[in-house]
Amino acid sequence: PKITGASPRALGSGVLSIGDRSQLTRLIGIEPELEQKVTNWQTRLTRGRYIENEGEVMIGHTLAEKLDVDLDTRLVLTVADIKTGETTVLPAMVVGILSTGNPQLDKGGAMLTLRSLQQALGLGEGVHEIALRTSVDPKDLAVLAKLLDPLRKELGDSLEVADWAELSPMTAKALEIQAVAMGIITGIIFFILAFGIVNTVSMSLVERTREFGVLAAIGTTPWRLARLILAETGFIGVVGLGIGAALGLGVTAWLASEGLDLGGVSAHGVVMNEPIYPIINVVAIARAGAMMLFLTVVVAGATAFRAARLKPVEALRYE
Repeated sequence: PKITGASPRALGSGVLSIGDRSQLTRLIGIEPELEQKVTNWQTRLTRGRYIENEGEVMIGHTLAEKLDVDLDTRLVLTVADIKTGETTVLPAMVVGILSTGNPQLDKGGAMLTLRSLQQALGLGEGVHEIALRTSVDPKDLAVLAKLLDPLRKELGDSLEVADWAELSPMTAKALEIQAVAMGIITGIIFFILAFGIVNTVSMSLVERTREFGVLAAIGTTPWRLARLILAETGFIGVVGLGIGAALGLGVTAWLASEGLDLGGVSAHGVVMNEPIYPIINVVAIARAGAMMLFLTVVVAGATAFRAARLKPVEALRYE
């Protein structure tokens, strides 16, 4: 029930040519209606439309530039039968030009109907893979494994069931490194903030030494003086946390709506040419806020302890 889309594919290679220009091309045979439930190639069309019938092809934008072709251009696709080796020549008309963000597809990829490629390769009704799309969080590999385990048990060793981390281990490793790096960066930020709090509270204590001396002289107990400092610091922490959280949530909500354009940055063979939309993680926000308040109270407690030990006579003479 958590698999929202499934699309069979045939994979192969062939020569796409027009006139005296030709290019070895990676071919993907797809069922147009089913594929649109699995991938978002329909939104990556820079020009034209999605394939619908046999004899139509979508190609990468870099490949289109290299072959100097445009929409409604008729090409010749030469494919070899995988069993006999005999070549099959297919006429193909360009109906769509794609910018997928995958350099391999954009530079040398072509999508045609599954039936066309099956006939050209001599596959009969066979396919090479079935792509699945799920509704679970893709980064939660444990949940994803539970979803795929029934398929693995049912299919046994006859077919391989692989999640995205197995298909792209470099991306999975990069996400692990990113998580560690973010943890280190967060630790450094909290370390710097701790020093900022220590400095602010300590300066407040130094500047208000005479005030604390007066309070102690008129009968304020050390415990009440310490509570006063803790209450003031806690109030500042809550107000600062509220303002910071409001600003952070506002900016994140705006980016979640408008997206963050990275300008075509390339990472691990993938070009990020579409906006990234942040997700507000309530648990992470609450955890960071609680840690910040705890850090504030700890620092304020040390300062309050120092203030409680002040001697009124010495404090009143302080300038």
